[in-house]
Amino acid sequence: MSYVDYTVTGDPARAHATATEALEGRKFTLTWSDPWTVVAERGSKVGNVLAEAMAQHFKIGVRVMSAPTDRQSIVRVGQQSSGWAARSARTARRRTAPVCATSCAPPSSPPASW
Repeated sequence: MSYVDYTVTGDPARAHATATEALEGRKFTLTWSDPWTVVAERGSKVGNVLAEAMAQHFKIGVRVMSAPTDRQSIVRVGQQSSGWAARSARTARRRTAPVCATSCAPPSSPPASW
């Protein structure tokens, strides 16, 4: 799974709230596995298969962690879609990372694949 880490200013609770707000604002359905880890989905899996990857279905994982420095947190965003439909969709269009509501530092290196 490929992922991107964002360093945000603020404690993990604030980063959690910001990530939740950003994902819900983009119409993702959130399923929390614990207070700091969520799977966010948007779109139709069935529509994606029936429309031969023309319909959009996104499934991403988000984890909020404390950063080694004071007053900063890390928000890890990773793609969790798999299967032929997801691979086709990835090659058919360029994906970009969600925009942070707080100040974000760009990742130290570009993601391997989006």
